[in-house]
Amino acid sequence: MADRRRVLVDTLGSFAVGVVYVLGVFGRQMAAGAPLSEESLSTPQLIVLEILGLLLTAVGGFVAARMARTRHVQHGMAVGGGCLVVWLLLELIGAGDSLPLWYNIVSFVSVVPAGALGGYAAGRWPTVRSA
Repeated sequence: MADRRRVLVDTLGSFAVGVVYVLGVFGRQMAAGAPLSEESLSTPQLIVLEILGLLLTAVGGFVAARMARTRHVQHGMAVGGGCLVVWLLLELIGAGDSLPLWYNIVSFVSVVPAGALGGYAAGRWPTVRSA
C-alpha cells in the first residue's frame, strides 16, 4: 500500500510541475501585456514541456524505486504508467485537443520508458549502509 502512495505522489508531482510550466508561459504573456491567444503552444515550448515532463517522470521513477528498495525498474514503470493514465484521462476530457499529433505520439510512447529509466538508475545507484 505504501508503494502505491509513493507512486501516486511522484506521478502527481510530475504533473504539477508541468502545469506550473504552462502557467508560467501564459503568466509571462499576461505580464508583458500581450493578450492570451487561442493558439496552442509553439513547437519549442512543446519540446521543452515534453523534455521536462519526461525528466520529471524519470526522477519520479528514481524516487519511487529508491523508496521501494526492490524491483526498481517495475516501480519506475509504475510511475510512468501512472503518468500515462493521467495523460489519457486528460485526453479523454479534451484537454489536449490543440496539441499536435507528434506531441501526443511522443508522450504516449516515451512516458513509461522514462519512468523505467529512472527505476533502472535507482537500481544502479550505490546504497549507503549505516554502520
